Formats: sequence, C-alpha cells, structure tokens
Amino acid sequence: MWPLAICVLLSSCAYHFGSSNRSLPGGYTKVSVPIFKNSTGEVGVETYFTTAMIEELERHDLAEVTGEHDAQVELQGTIQNIRYERGAYQPIPSDTSSGGQPNPDLIPLGTALAKEYYISVSTEVKLVRRSDQKVLWSNTFNSRRQYPAPYITTIGLNSANALYNHSARLQNIATMAKEMMEQAHNHMTENF
Repeated sequence: MWPLAICVLLSSCAYHFGSSNRSLPGGYTKVSVPIFKNSTGEVGVETYFTTAMIEELERHDLAEVTGEHDAQVELQGTIQNIRYERGAYQPIPSDTSSGGQPNPDLIPLGTALAKEYYISVSTEVKLVRRSDQKVLWSNTFNSRRQYPAPYITTIGLNSANALYNHSARLQNIATMAKEMMEQAHNHMTENF
C-alpha cells in the first residue's frame, strides 16, 4: 500500500525530479552559443562563460550545440559587470624606534594590508529564436565570491604580488562562470 501511495504522490507533483523532463524552452533541439559579449574592462573573461555554457549543454545532452546556420535558437550572453572590493584589512603600525619617525625599511605609516577581496559578477543570458529573433527565455545571474589577498612577507616590500592577484581574480572568475552557467542552464531547462 505504501509504495503505491508514494508513486501516486510523486507523479501528481508539479515538479519532476531529474533531467528526463527538462528541455530548452519551445522544445528546440539545436542551439548555437556565440562568444558572450563582455561589457566589462576585464579582458578575456567572456571565454570562461561561453565555454562553461557549452559544457553544460553538452553534459546534459538536451540539445545539440551547432553552428549558427544550423541552429534553431541562439543562446546569447552578456557579462554586464565585474566589480572588485576590498574586504577586511589590517592597519600596519610603523616602527617608531628611531626618534618617533617611521623606519623607511618597514611599511610606511598609514599603510593597511587587505586580508581578502570580493569579486561580484553580473551576467545576462537569453535564448533567442533565430527565425524571428523572439526572446524565448531571459534571466540575469549575480554571484559574489571572496578570495584571500596576497601576503607581504619581506621587510621593505610595500606592495603585494600583482601577478598573484591577477591570477587569483581570473581563477575565481572561471569558477564563478561555471557555477553561474550551471545555474542558468538549470533555470532555462526546468519544466514545472
């Protein structure tokens, strides 16, 4: 009796579990994904988002990713904004052992070292029918991520490793792109 009641309950639910009932809006099966537009000053990040979306489409196998001329619909994306913010920081006291004046071999008076940074990203994704350019689905996705700041370990060094910081930013943006495109794919293909 219990197994029958559970089956009836699950089949009557409006929400279906798994990806077997998922599809692109309109049931289209051929989609093209042009390079996302990048409206930010961060050069090259559009490839992270475009690649992440193509990987999501291919992983779920709900539609074939094709060239522009064979596609029924086009998945367009725009990276609207990338913002960096300093998180917690620590003021550095200066060494005043030399008669009340800061020691020039140490970090200058008034310097504060960031302990962390935040990256905020906003991306719009649209599914457009190629025959008449009608927007079938559209949504904006926002994400925020924290990463640790580089540490200063040498006396007399008053700037952090810029290469580390740039690399950390790009690694975090790539991770955010995967997470955001997974979320976009799930929202776009869910059927209730």
